Amino acid sequence: MSVGDPRHVRDEGRGDLQVARLSDCLQRRSLFDALATSMRGAGFDFPDGHDGGSRERRLAALVSLYRDHDAAERATLHQVCEVFLDHDETVALWRHHALMASREIGIRQGTGSSLGVAYLQTTLDRRFFPDLWEVRNRL
Repeated sequence: MSVGDPRHVRDEGRGDLQVARLSDCLQRRSLFDALATSMRGAGFDFPDGHDGGSRERRLAALVSLYRDHDAAERATLHQVCEVFLDHDETVALWRHHALMASREIGIRQGTGSSLGVAYLQTTLDRRFFPDLWEVRNRL
């Protein structure tokens, strides 16, 4: 199950090689897929689907993992989840450079004909692993 957004594969300025590489990446397993497989391997009910019921079951599994991660396999899964959150947080910090960009270039067009600051501001609250963030609300 790919979680990438194919709408951006053919964005302006991308060459054929870039389009081919991005298309290939969208067909590969994601980190989320690997986490789901590992969680199921550890005995958790962790569905792949993205409907509401599937999300609730995933969240319940993650809450269970976070509440009891003393066993070696669970400790490793817990550490992987924390590394995913570290990644999310680091990318969010990078996105905050939108403020600096706004100060420097205003609302002008960004690099590569992007929307510049306007685009960056739309990404500030995005998360790669929203279920892992939601676990904090449920603990």
